[in-house]
Amino acid sequence: MRRNPSRAAMLAAVLLAGCGNGGAPPAPVVAREFDDPGFVASGQYEMRYGMVLASDLPVEVAGAYGINRRPDRVVVNVSVLRRQQGALPLPVEAEVQGTWRTLVGERQPLAFRAVLEDTTISYIAEAPALDHEPTTFEMRAELPQGAAIAVRITREFEIRSR
Repeated sequence: MRRNPSRAAMLAAVLLAGCGNGGAPPAPVVAREFDDPGFVASGQYEMRYGMVLASDLPVEVAGAYGINRRPDRVVVNVSVLRRQQGALPLPVEAEVQGTWRTLVGERQPLAFRAVLEDTTISYIAEAPALDHEPTTFEMRAELPQGAAIAVRITREFEIRSR
């Protein structure tokens, strides 16, 4: 979710002005935006992930993958790659599992399905998107030779204004 840094700075200035520090309030500190790299790595493997509201997908893409373009659904996309020295990473098959939950909800499974296109392999799943409700996604990929890679991230979606 994007926050309005100028609104936050204004609120901080107003609150600090009322503290009576004998002079002008100090300059407010604006928090920097969270920057998620969109991947995790372990050894020679990397798991890339992304989430998008189903309503933001182009009609052709949603249709090709059987996704209903509803604003209250999020599509989770995961790819697993094996890094190679001096070359592009190669997609690998993996057993991808995951869950989602809101702050007060029980864990619910993500039903990943493999999408094969040319030389790429992706795994997609859908989950409810609640307006301004932080949702935690946990994903785990079982890799060749028994290794595994996992990630847990929390996202908040804005769906009402769409």
